[in-house]
Amino acid sequence: MKKIFFFVIVLLFVGQLQAQTPQKVGHFNLNNFLASLPEVGEIDSTLQVYQSTFLDTMKQMQDKLQADYVALQKGADNLTGKEVQQKQEALIKADEELKKYPNFADQMINKRRQELLQPIFEKLDKIVKEIGKEGKYAIILDASLMNALLFAQEADDITPMVREKYDKM
Repeated sequence: MKKIFFFVIVLLFVGQLQAQTPQKVGHFNLNNFLASLPEVGEIDSTLQVYQSTFLDTMKQMQDKLQADYVALQKGADNLTGKEVQQKQEALIKADEELKKYPNFADQMINKRRQELLQPIFEKLDKIVKEIGKEGKYAIILDASLMNALLFAQEADDITPMVREKYDKM
């Protein structure tokens, strides 16, 4: 009985010591790291080309809308009231589609960016987890998220370790 009591006391004491031990926290600025990667520059170039296709399409939509509007103004005298109304409704619909198009284009570009960056994110996730385990970090923070990291010691910056492992993969 005394042995069990002594063992419980020892466990509680050890638990208290572990609770008082400061946890190791690392930090890493993902945005800065991504900006330094040549493959991200290539992805950005690819996305600019992709974006230009949307801009070209939008310009074509605008030109067609403008041409249809001018054609309606010029030819309205030769059309019946019903035909004019139908053409006006078509112009309104085309204008609504044109107004929605930039949002659609942004969504498609962002989706494509995520697809292109996904292999890099997976690689970085694996690297950061390895560094976390090897360095016995309790937490590794992304210092680029809303500038939430107000102070950090350079010794806790794992960026050089991430760079080393990333370059080896």
